[in-house]
Order: sequence, then C-alpha cells, then structure tokens
Amino acid sequence: MVNKWLSVLETSLLPGVCILCRGPASDRTDLCDHCRAGLPANCNPCPRCALPRPAGRRHCGRCLTDPGPVTATFAPWRYDFPLDAVIGEIKHHRRQDYLQVLALAWLRSFDAASTDLPDVLVPVPLHWRRRLRRGFNQAEE
Repeated sequence: MVNKWLSVLETSLLPGVCILCRGPASDRTDLCDHCRAGLPANCNPCPRCALPRPAGRRHCGRCLTDPGPVTATFAPWRYDFPLDAVIGEIKHHRRQDYLQVLALAWLRSFDAASTDLPDVLVPVPLHWRRRLRRGFNQAEE
C-alpha cells in the first residue's frame, strides 16, 4: 500500500522524463510529443497482417494467397530505431517500466487511427529456456 501511495505522489509531483531523449514529458507518459511523433510509422500496412503492402492493393501478396486465421492486425509502428532499442532494453535489461510507456503510446495510436480496440491481446509464447534465462516473458507483461 505504501508503494502505491509513493507511486501516486511521484506521478503527480515529479515531471515525466522521456525515455528516448531524456527531456521533459508533458503528459505523464514518459514519452515527449517530439519523440512520440518521431516513432517509425508503419505506412500503408496490410490490415490483416500489418506487413507492408503495395500501393493500391487491399492486402499484401502473402495474405492474398494464404490469408490464415487472423482477420486484422494493428501495428502503428515498424520495428526500427528507436523502438528496437527500447524493446531490447525491455527484453534484455528488464526495463519493465518501458512496457507501460509503449502500451500507453500504442493505445493512443488507436484514437489517432480511429480504430476500434482489439477483442483480445495474445502474448507470443517464449521458449521455456529463454524465459528461464530472462526471468519473465515480456509479451505477457
């Protein structure tokens, strides 16, 4: 209970700090507006798998030939700098505080894209040996 109150005090009294540029984060998400706008946008993704698709096509070539069981995927960004570095920190240095930052930014991107929230989020299974080595599955977190 003490930790919960300390967390509330910290978030209400101390300014947020952007996890990317270490500058001030104005809205308590620990990601400043400049860095959030600079995340590598996933432009023209296939609505089924979120991979790039040719201009003018509804789906990518892979989904046209073998659509698979997934009907929709929402991935607002590409796995590119600086997200790859942030995700590496989460996976290999247990920076679980970064998970909340990315989750909040991801949720905000639904509003920006006028997209409905998903019905379900499914973590990708992690091999038991890798989970043992890391001590946690970042996707479950």
